[in-house]
Amino acid sequence: MSVKELEIEGLGDGASASSLRILLAEDNPGDVQLLSVLLELSGLSVSLKHVTDGEKALSYLRCTGDPDLPDVILLDLRMPRMDGFDFLRERMKDTRLSSVPTVVLTSSNAPRDRRLAMELGADMFMLKPDRMDDAEGLIPSLERFVRGRTELHSGEGCP
Repeated sequence: MSVKELEIEGLGDGASASSLRILLAEDNPGDVQLLSVLLELSGLSVSLKHVTDGEKALSYLRCTGDPDLPDVILLDLRMPRMDGFDFLRERMKDTRLSSVPTVVLTSSNAPRDRRLAMELGADMFMLKPDRMDDAEGLIPSLERFVRGRTELHSGEGCP
C-alpha cells in the first residue's frame, strides 16, 4: 500500500492547536497539489495522508487503529482500481469506517452522481475548484463541517 504523508503547518494566525487529520483519495496530481497549497494557505495545522484510489484508501483505513483514524476522508469519485462509489459501498459495510466523515470532492456536477454519493453514505458533496480564485471557500467550509461534526459527537454544547 502506498500512502504519502504530508504535515502542513498553516501560514496564517489561525493555526489550531491540534492537527486536522485528512485522508485524501485522489488520483490527479494537480488536484493533490492544489489542495495542499490551499491547506497551507488556510492557517490550519493538517496531517494529510494521500492515496490514489479507493482500494488503497480502504486498506489504509483497515490497518489504522481507532485513535489514528482521520477526522475526514476527501474522496474523488473517478479513480482507477476502485472508484469513489465503490469505496462508499465498502465503507458502509464496516461500522468503524462508516463513522469517519466522508466528503466527496469531485469535478462531477451531475445530479445523479451527487444523489448516488449521498445515498451511499457520503456526508457532504463538494465540487473541486477549477482555479485558485474559485477555491477560497473550500477549506473554510471543510473545516466548519469537520469541527461541527466533532463537537456534535463529543457532546460539546449539548444541554
